[in-house]
Amino acid sequence: MYKSLGKHVNEIKAEDVTVTFLRYSYPRELFKNLSAMGIDMEERYPGIHYAKGDVLFPIQIIVTKDLDRKKHASLRIITRKANEEDVRQFLMDTVGTEEPGDLHNIDAILQVSVSANSEVYRKVRNC
Repeated sequence: MYKSLGKHVNEIKAEDVTVTFLRYSYPRELFKNLSAMGIDMEERYPGIHYAKGDVLFPIQIIVTKDLDRKKHASLRIITRKANEEDVRQFLMDTVGTEEPGDLHNIDAILQVSVSANSEVYRKVRNC
C-alpha cells in the first residue's frame, strides 16, 4: 500500500468523501457542462444542489446568495461577496460558543471570510 505524508492512500474511503463547491451566483455554464457529461443537478434545498448520475464522489454545489440568511450565515460569509447583514448574523449566532471544536470551526470560517471581505469587516467593527 502506498504512503503519502505518513498516511495510507486508501485511509479515507471514497464513500466517505463529498466534494463541495461554493459559489456566490448560480454557475449556469458549469451545470450545462455537467449535464452534457450525464450529470444532472437537483436542488434539494434553496441554494443547495446535488449531483445525480455516475460520479466518483457525491458532489454538492452551494449557491450562497440563494441560501437562507438565518440558517446558513456561516456559508454565506465565505465568499468574496459577503455583506454586513450576513457577517452580523454569523457573529450573533456564535456568541456564547464555548466548545473548543466549535470555536476552531468559527475561527476557520472567520479567517476565510475576513481575508476575502476585509472592507466589510472594517465596517462591522467600526459600528
